[in-house]
Amino acid sequence: MNETGYEHPESRAPRAELGGQARIRSMPVQVVNVSERGVLVEAEVSFPHGSRLPVSLTIGRASLSCRGEVVRCFVSGVSRDGARGGLLYRTGIAFNELASADRDALRALVRSVHASAGENAVMSGFGG
Repeated sequence: MNETGYEHPESRAPRAELGGQARIRSMPVQVVNVSERGVLVEAEVSFPHGSRLPVSLTIGRASLSCRGEVVRCFVSGVSRDGARGGLLYRTGIAFNELASADRDALRALVRSVHASAGENAVMSGFGG
């Protein structure tokens, strides 16, 4: 386990910071970043480490569905919704069952973001 509490080896897969929506267990979440190996999402709920979850992503015109495993979950802030006033959680989900065509599409998407935005689009610290 490293200093962030992350138990898996650090991943260096390129990531793209993208706006987008996803659904985890039919619950809407916000996509923070994505790579061909996983996704980092933000939501008002936490997901237990090790949970295997159905994931549906929609980024731009692309969408995919797969299963993933929660590899990291931490408090990232406080919800801006005054009525709820709850915590926000960032959850790292590693894709377990992703079709090779979907993995190739994610790889191409990440590369295109890097080409248009430069290497500043890369985020590290998530095992996706």
